Amino acid sequence: MGGYQVLNFHHVHDFTARVLVLVFVLAPQFVEVRHMTDHVTSSTGSTAKLSCSAVGLPAPQIVWYKDGVPLIGENVDEDVFVVDWRDLVKATHQLVLRRLTPADRGQYRCMAFNSHGNVSFTYNLHVIGQSFAQPWRGVVATALVVSTKLLYV
Repeated sequence: MGGYQVLNFHHVHDFTARVLVLVFVLAPQFVEVRHMTDHVTSSTGSTAKLSCSAVGLPAPQIVWYKDGVPLIGENVDEDVFVVDWRDLVKATHQLVLRRLTPADRGQYRCMAFNSHGNVSFTYNLHVIGQSFAQPWRGVVATALVVSTKLLYV
């Protein structure tokens, strides 16, 4: 309830009015779930893209974890980054992992949260093939073992 004053040129009238304010809140919910599959298999040296889209009011924040460790700061490099789209009620993150190595396999969890709750989804990333070097460490040769022959790509 609040008090208002109505002014006209000749008289001042006081009155009290009841004001109903609707505030909509929504805990995060995943959308576009058809793009979310719990098992992802990629080849060594390729790029994996993991998507996470959620709606909520207020719009959710999204964070990523690899094997339970947040992907921030020293846990990421130029080959691991997030592409972020957001609007008033929806947030979309795409975790991009370039130049995959066997060390990149594991569980990647996206968690969407706001002040009213959270929801999470876990991707299990499998990296097939062998790499004798991690490309982002300065070595450019990646070896692929086929039968008993060693081919350099």
